[in-house]
Amino acid sequence: ALRSDGSVWTWGNNTYGQLGIPSMLASFTPVRVTGLPPIREIYASLMSCYAVDSSGRWWAWGQNQTGLMLGIPRADAVRSPTLMQAPCSQATAVTGDVPQEHGLHPQPATQIVHIRHGLGSNPVTVEIVDVLGRTMISMISNLESIPVDVSSLPPGTYVARCSVSNAEVRLMLHIAR
Repeated sequence: ALRSDGSVWTWGNNTYGQLGIPSMLASFTPVRVTGLPPIREIYASLMSCYAVDSSGRWWAWGQNQTGLMLGIPRADAVRSPTLMQAPCSQATAVTGDVPQEHGLHPQPATQIVHIRHGLGSNPVTVEIVDVLGRTMISMISNLESIPVDVSSLPPGTYVARCSVSNAEVRLMLHIAR
């Protein structure tokens, strides 16, 4: 929850550190998330949370499996708010790091997002997947920078999965309105 004073409060399950508190214990009453400046927007999923501060900087905490979920280069639970250096400008492929020139722009997205996957010009399958693993958008393209209309998706966090043959790139996507 976001209060009018810019503070963030969480409660519920905390298996992945998604409450943003030092403990991994669940809380059935609201607990203030410390370590954040005044926040203007929040986004939450089943296993992670995001906050945008008054300067437009993104903060994240919670599940960070394989370093993909939060856009933070570590592969474990992030239990306290962590500043995202460049939200979603870098991606991680299944087999390792993808060079910086690959990514999603703009971030956060509102209508059209351009996906630069770095998988070449062969037909690439692109799927936009929500936090529950449901495919929300699916398409095939030969372009190396694929424009995708995300205006029909509700605000939140998604993963853009780009695949060709046996290679796959996953990119974090934030949608805001």
